Amino acid sequence: GADRRGTGLNQRNRGDAPSRQALVADLRRIIEKEDSGLPVYLVGWSWGAVLVVNTALELGPKLSGLVFLAPGLFPSAEVKRTVREETTQHRDFESDSACLGSPLTPEMFSDRESFRNFIRNDELTQRVFTPRFFRIAGEMSLIANARLSQLAQPTLLLMAAKDETADNQQTMKAFHRLPRTLVTSDSLNCQHGMQFEVPHEIVMRILQWLQCEGQAPASKDFHHDDEPQLGS
Repeated sequence: GADRRGTGLNQRNRGDAPSRQALVADLRRIIEKEDSGLPVYLVGWSWGAVLVVNTALELGPKLSGLVFLAPGLFPSAEVKRTVREETTQHRDFESDSACLGSPLTPEMFSDRESFRNFIRNDELTQRVFTPRFFRIAGEMSLIANARLSQLAQPTLLLMAAKDETADNQQTMKAFHRLPRTLVTSDSLNCQHGMQFEVPHEIVMRILQWLQCEGQAPASKDFHHDDEPQLGS
């Protein structure tokens, strides 16, 4: 995985981005650099799902499939309220000033204190963003939501059943507008930080999905009592 510009190991212009086009172009360059002739799948967790949809709409058949983990396509009422408050409170700040607090708290990621402490103490965690990034993120979310039904790639949707950051009901309703043969969905018993809490389950379901994609069409919904039969 690569860190988005302005986050992670990228120290320049923290919490900022110049435009939607720049973020999509970054991801496209990463894909092109890693291209080895093998099938390409994009995995988007949280707001990364928004970036994946925007990119997939441009790349089309160049992508073999998409995986969404606790997607932030439809934020919860609490997250939207926090974004509105932050935007209103800092409306007079410069567009490139990293002054807007993240709407996500450590408590939203996990109910395990060890994971919360890891997030609180992680020096690379991006805790503030610029008004410009919030605007770009909102623009990309609108595009992703409006054009989600245009996705043509096989898709795996894994939602977090206890997610406080996303509206799971609205998310499932939106994905049901895609052809049923394209979408495999499941809900895991965890909070938003599902890669912390249920990494094994995520891997098992992705492997099962990849195997099913290489076979004849079958049922496109998992159940929690399913035991994936994994090959070598």
